[in-house]
Amino acid sequence: MNRIRIILVVAVLGLLRGSVLPVVAQSDPKAAMEAINYVIRHVRPSTGAEPLAEELCKRFKKHPEVTMAIGEAFYQAGDSLTAKKYFRRAIQEHPDYAPVYIAAGAWAEERYNAYDEAMEWYDQAIKANPKDSTGYIRYAKVLTKLRRPAEAADKIKEITQYVPEFPVNKEIARIYANLGQLSEAIDFYAKENLDNLDSEDLKDYATDLFLKHQYKESLEVAKFGVGKFPKLAPLSRLCLYNSVELKEFKDAVKHGDYLFTKTEKHNNTWQDLYYMALACKGANEPSRALTWFEQCTKAKDISERERNESYRSIARIYKDMGEYDQASEAYDRLYQLQKAENNVSAQDINMHARLFLEQSTEVNGEEVYECYRKANRLYELLAQESPDNAPLAYHAIMQNFQRMDPNFEQKLAIEPANRLINLLKGKSDLSDTEKRLLADGYWTLCYNQAITRPLYRGIVKKWGEEILKLNPADERPKRIFVTLKIQYP
Repeated sequence: MNRIRIILVVAVLGLLRGSVLPVVAQSDPKAAMEAINYVIRHVRPSTGAEPLAEELCKRFKKHPEVTMAIGEAFYQAGDSLTAKKYFRRAIQEHPDYAPVYIAAGAWAEERYNAYDEAMEWYDQAIKANPKDSTGYIRYAKVLTKLRRPAEAADKIKEITQYVPEFPVNKEIARIYANLGQLSEAIDFYAKENLDNLDSEDLKDYATDLFLKHQYKESLEVAKFGVGKFPKLAPLSRLCLYNSVELKEFKDAVKHGDYLFTKTEKHNNTWQDLYYMALACKGANEPSRALTWFEQCTKAKDISERERNESYRSIARIYKDMGEYDQASEAYDRLYQLQKAENNVSAQDINMHARLFLEQSTEVNGEEVYECYRKANRLYELLAQESPDNAPLAYHAIMQNFQRMDPNFEQKLAIEPANRLINLLKGKSDLSDTEKRLLADGYWTLCYNQAITRPLYRGIVKKWGEEILKLNPADERPKRIFVTLKIQYP
């Protein structure tokens, strides 16, 4: 048990047994304040500590901080009436002692939300010691709570009559920052010398600039902050974020490495992981980017949107590396999560299918057809999960089957063409895109008939005329009609 604790325990025992204070507490104001604070917090009811409090007030009558500490101790113990009694006593005995007015104002402000009374007390503190900034700042904070920032700023400026060098711009910036008025906060921070800003100011200033998309300026403030407070994570974090936004990816990686290895222990947010992944990706370090994106997907605080984007990024990186199986696996993991949330993304299904179409251009033989089959299975999923996109899905399946079976020997494209036509043919007010899809469906049937059973010209003409109804300028049926000597409008 340390020395102070021994003193406090002895004080409590002394009170309860009716004995005098220990020697140290009788002669040292600080030790006395420690002792009475401990007593008031542990004696119930707290008024039982008043005899000791009275003894201390008399013994340390020339030390208003002791009387004020007694009042604060009663306040913390929940005994507001007794607290007020000692605040008033301190004021009566030492009317020029500004801190007691501050304590009384804080009591009124925090205990009862009595803002007008609190401002009166803070005004008294200013009159007691106009060179002490505490009264001005506390008064301004009340005005800030009341959303009167201009008045708060004017109150802060009053101190310059007595302390011309006081950093008023910093205090005014804090007022606007607390109200979320970022532009105003930035303007006042910009007027202040950076050396006058503490770590919280620098973090807030750089953050406000970042939120206003002033990335270059934010980076400059954050880098200054890192130089002044090299162990604080928030400033290094902003260096990472801003560098990524400025596409200075190599510098971003350096800032990120510093954040994760050199700053004080802190909880990494999903944004930290995500920006580090973006930095590594932009710096052409795909392996590291994959590692960071994987960590993002596991972060407990990550949003669904950013988690999904992390999986998409993983898929894109693997695709760029030519690792199509791993890219496909990333999409599959994404679907599992989306299905559990009943929110499968049509865009993700489409991008996954396009992945196989891209892979088909880099393989040969049967592997090409397998890529088409995989893509078609995904387009079937797209039609199932997103009926609004079913026409596009069937159109894509139809085109892939045409690539697999260009001469219609297996007639693979016929079924999806019919499904596409059935979806759109009875729909009124077709969009231009829908007209194009429907025309392609009819063309598939027309061309199949023309090359497999050209003697059945009536059927060829039937499908060709359907195309021309949708687009009279379409040249495809006209060429077939000329070749087969079919009369057309």
